[in-house]
Amino acid sequence: MALSFRHLICAAVWVVPISHATAQAAPPGSPPAVFRTLSVDRPVSGLFYDHQDRPIALSANGSTLSGAHRIPANGLVALYRRLPSEQPGGPERRVPVTEVRLTGEGPHFLLLSSTPDPTGPGNVRISALPVNASWEIHPIETIRVLNFSKRMAAVRVGESATELPSGTEKFFPYPEGTKVWVKAAVKEPDGWVIRIGAPQAIIPGTRSLIVLGDAPPTEEDPEGRRLKIRNVIDTTRPPAPGLAQK
Repeated sequence: MALSFRHLICAAVWVVPISHATAQAAPPGSPPAVFRTLSVDRPVSGLFYDHQDRPIALSANGSTLSGAHRIPANGLVALYRRLPSEQPGGPERRVPVTEVRLTGEGPHFLLLSSTPDPTGPGNVRISALPVNASWEIHPIETIRVLNFSKRMAAVRVGESATELPSGTEKFFPYPEGTKVWVKAAVKEPDGWVIRIGAPQAIIPGTRSLIVLGDAPPTEEDPEGRRLKIRNVIDTTRPPAPGLAQK
């Protein structure tokens, strides 16, 4: 049903573009620059990148962040697939997929998205978005909402709410308790319409990443008007001041 915008938006809040990883190189003695992956739609597997001349396997799912991957010294994470040779006995092929540059102290999130590739049945295209996940930008006990929908959204987290244009993010403090209601609406010809709403788990002493995206068409929703929410709880902790990670 249509919902008056004033019923969803009740407070002025801070909205910023999604933070890309473009800082300068980390100073000596800092923790190693690392990134973790997350899929914003379907799971991604079978990818590799090179670090210190070694191929490193990389995958991503939508429910948990991956383990930490070290970033190459030049900051370039060039993703590729390893495929058999097209000629019997020939060398293995490296098929480029996409690349991003991650520099600075980090840590970083690398959000991967896969979409059908019209070049052939079963083929997919992989895109990657680097997000600066430093502890200063995304502190403990905050919820980071990223809008990956192609549409403007109106988002409410607990008692706070805001408009969230496509490609932007918003930070909300953890409320008390272990759950928080998250609702999102999109603006349609007849007004703002809630397209998703559900309680999301939170854990004290952690930080949460909520990804808002467009749901695929279904029999009940053939036009794909619904939204979907992925809530990922990051249980890692920032390193102690002055101590480098091993």
